Amino acid sequence: MRMKINLKEDKIRKAVSIYRNGFLFFGLAIFLSLAPSTSHGQNPSDLIYQKDSLKADLVDLKKMIYESHENPFFYVDSTAFEFAFDSIYQSINEDISLAEFSTKISQLLQLLKDSHTTLNLSRFFNFTRAKDALNLYFITSRIGDDLILRKDYLDSIPSGAVITSINGITAETILKDVEPYYFYEGNSLEQAPMLLAGIAPKIVALKYGVELSNKIEFSYNGVPRRIDYPGITYKTIKKDKRSDSTNPYKIETEEGTAFLKIGSFSAKSDRYYERFLRKSFKKINNQKTDSLVIDLRNNLGGSVWRMEELFTYLSGPDVLSPHSISMVKSPLSSKKYEELTKGLGGWIRVHLFKKNDKMRVFREVAGTPLHQRDTFIYKVYSAKKKHAFNGTKTLFINHFSGSASVLFTSQFKSLRFGKIMGTPCLGPFGGTWGDATPYLLNRSGLLVSISVLKLHINSSQASSPESIQPDQYYSPTINDIQQNIDGLKRYYISKEADQ
Repeated sequence: MRMKINLKEDKIRKAVSIYRNGFLFFGLAIFLSLAPSTSHGQNPSDLIYQKDSLKADLVDLKKMIYESHENPFFYVDSTAFEFAFDSIYQSINEDISLAEFSTKISQLLQLLKDSHTTLNLSRFFNFTRAKDALNLYFITSRIGDDLILRKDYLDSIPSGAVITSINGITAETILKDVEPYYFYEGNSLEQAPMLLAGIAPKIVALKYGVELSNKIEFSYNGVPRRIDYPGITYKTIKKDKRSDSTNPYKIETEEGTAFLKIGSFSAKSDRYYERFLRKSFKKINNQKTDSLVIDLRNNLGGSVWRMEELFTYLSGPDVLSPHSISMVKSPLSSKKYEELTKGLGGWIRVHLFKKNDKMRVFREVAGTPLHQRDTFIYKVYSAKKKHAFNGTKTLFINHFSGSASVLFTSQFKSLRFGKIMGTPCLGPFGGTWGDATPYLLNRSGLLVSISVLKLHINSSQASSPESIQPDQYYSPTINDIQQNIDGLKRYYISKEADQ
């Protein structure tokens, strides 16, 4: 009998988990996607499409944006958007490659200044995973105008090297080729060059191709060098465990400060995330640590519920985040809600948890008539946890801190929980769009994401498009990369020691 009860509880828990991470999932679509990877194995630069088909895709995309996006003209005037659309439409005057068309699609979406409404880069660059496709097996970043090699998994180029050219293509040209794929929220364009510098190796593969042997020129500590760098297949990369991502959740204590790393609000299961927070804050309290750093760098977002769960461990004013959501019910957004109200899980969401405020909002959203626009208000604050932290709090952010991390940062700053350090995050005070929903352009096969709701923070600066600024600015340096150190963490510890 006990086993049956556990199974029932587990079903309910999974149903709630799907609700939390389905309806309120709005992590940025940069390299991860819920859609299946079925894109062409062939390099998109080799695929030529008829102009009439691409124009038809463009028209369909505009119609879908108008029909499904919560407010496409929040940051851009409708006349300016129509003018840009017409310019792009008229520029397709001959058959062009899928790669060229992708830049046009991406540049149109850029006008919305919505980091959730983008070309799905994971799907687009899936050709690099094809059986015989060659890759450059390193990670890049950008500091100033320089293309920096952050990590070479073949150990041929030192970390912190400044790449000057690849197969004769200058780094300046490569970084220019990245620009059409920028995405940003509001006026966070200054973050885009740093945010997307990591796709530089994929851009090289897309536009110029990767050879069995590639000439790479770089400088290290001012000394120019040149090497022959092999191109390898994704199959080889998969076998190389060095490229595996690390756990996004970590707690460690150094110099009397607890450093809590939350690298994602979507990775692993809800149960794992809950347990991690509970154990971490219990450990922090047992150690009687009076200083806590919450590290949201590189956290592109995820579940609102997980973001709020973190706040319940912080003493101080009550937090209601987001304060409200607004959306227009469309066929695109309805598909998700229809699926979430079917079967046992759907019955549970609709009929149980009547006192759960988020479930109430979900039921209101699910019941909204098609094509109706509405705003839904949250009312209930989350209770503080047993091991809530009472000491000094600091928040680390950077240009990768987006979506749910923007909401967290906004509330953290508005409620004066503590000091914020790093670089501006990927969004403004007032909130962020969310629930990025896949939409396939039928003729070209390009996949885009269109956000169908907006999450609002009850803030006096709700309409400002400016990114949330840190109280103390720190941007990684080449020396940080060369020495493989966390420069911001070291900077924080040195500042604390001086006080």
